[in-house]
Amino acid sequence: MGAHTFEQFVFFVAQDDNMHAHPHDHYGMSVATKADFDAIVERAEAWKAKLPDDVIVDGPSMEEHEGVLELHSVYVSYLLPLTIEVQWFDWKIDVSAFA
Repeated sequence: MGAHTFEQFVFFVAQDDNMHAHPHDHYGMSVATKADFDAIVERAEAWKAKLPDDVIVDGPSMEEHEGVLELHSVYVSYLLPLTIEVQWFDWKIDVSAFA
């Protein structure tokens, strides 16, 4: 399953016994720009409009962390037992030394 770019993907192997997960279980990925984040939200909302009973979009939302970071996130669910969380880190400080 592709996830935003060709380099990001999730791989599942089909089995007779389906995967089970707690409703809050999720995996996360980040995007590099606000434009990428907004594009994912738009795509998710477009799929939600087409398949309102199958697609769940929770967000987007933003958490502010002490003037250091604004963390933008959206949760998307469709068919899989795991929810996808997409995040964009809007750093308010220089974090280049940590990269």
